[in-house]
Amino acid sequence: MARGERVFTGRAVTKDVVELGILEALAVAPELIEALRRVLGEEVFCWADNKGRLRLMLSGEKSMQVADGPQFSFTTPPHQDYYFFRPVEFCTVWIPLMDIDASIGGLAIERDSHKEGLHEVWWKGKDYLGVAENPEQARAWREEGGVVVAGTTKPKDTDRVWLRSDYQLGDVLIFQPLMMHTGVANASDKVRISSDFRYQRKGTQTNWESHTPMVESSKYFGEIFKSLDELGVKTGVYEKVWETMRLEGPSGRVDYDVSERVRELVEQIPASD
Repeated sequence: MARGERVFTGRAVTKDVVELGILEALAVAPELIEALRRVLGEEVFCWADNKGRLRLMLSGEKSMQVADGPQFSFTTPPHQDYYFFRPVEFCTVWIPLMDIDASIGGLAIERDSHKEGLHEVWWKGKDYLGVAENPEQARAWREEGGVVVAGTTKPKDTDRVWLRSDYQLGDVLIFQPLMMHTGVANASDKVRISSDFRYQRKGTQTNWESHTPMVESSKYFGEIFKSLDELGVKTGVYEKVWETMRLEGPSGRVDYDVSERVRELVEQIPASD
């Protein structure tokens, strides 16, 4: 793509799909809810942001090795959903909205990773680094100013074993929140289309994001970053303030001010903590 050309992000398409209610209808489809009820063993609570979770993927940059298969590239860094929504117990449902073969990529999961607890999660300022692939990468991130904001499981010395499949329209992949997973790059000339939803047992603990549409949570996150940048908050404090506010969510008060909350936390959190 030449410098200055417009980049397709899919935002307009996503907005249109959300307004049509297509994803919302899929997220609460009786067949899907019944399958989840059987998996969870109880009645199901559907998260509010499910109606906005359309994924359009064009290309990727990094590489990964799938067990007993060729090397692929991946786009979304390896991560565990539990980090983002802890301590809520939920499941993720990934749904391909087209047939997805090896050239189109899809989703890959790491074998047995759900048994390892929450891995160390790294940020550098507003940049989400994710989970280090190995100890060498963790050391490099630390030397570059990266900060661990959550998790205690250290990166492995051994290579990760990734599993993927060719997916067909109508397939559904359900996994628990500690499962390490990643988006495999799309090496085809097609736009990959998928969705990912969150569900949990009705009546169990929720958090603010369980009840908040994605457009509202994204706006809140943007206000946090803007306030941190305007204050010139240094690395070390920046990540801790962000992590605290991301977990606590916006107050329900009418007079709640994101920038004031950022200032309050900056004063409370020492850089050496």
